[in-house]
Amino acid sequence: MVGIIIIVAAAILVGGGILAYQYGWQGKTGSVAQLTSFEISPSCEAGGGIIFPDGAKAIAKGENLSKVEFWVSPPGTGLGDQPFRAGTVTKNGNQWEAVLPSDYWVLNMYAVGYDSNGNKVGKIALGKSIFGPDSSGGSPKAPQYPDACETN
Repeated sequence: MVGIIIIVAAAILVGGGILAYQYGWQGKTGSVAQLTSFEISPSCEAGGGIIFPDGAKAIAKGENLSKVEFWVSPPGTGLGDQPFRAGTVTKNGNQWEAVLPSDYWVLNMYAVGYDSNGNKVGKIALGKSIFGPDSSGGSPKAPQYPDACETN
């Protein structure tokens, strides 16, 4: 009787292992969607804000996201936060990016990540003013990249 129980148990284990392999279970515990980082590259800090050269990109990274939106807080509009030029954010693997206009000046920029069900799963804000090389930055003496970059 014990021998039969051992044979049945072994058959269940082997059969379960084959089914698990066929259907893709390989020890995964689930795919959690998350926004992991947001930055402007290349860029540096200067004058209490972030400055960048021509061709710089806003770059967000995450895992298992269905989409990422970039939002900005423009100065002096009274309109509140606005989506960043819809349609200009492109996906490359687990990275979303958008080239920033050289005349760009905003009070803040942030990325929002969404899972496959459209639920917001994360938001990362830069939390500083952002100045492009051709922006006035509110002043004709706006800092320029890379000359005004502050070193730590």
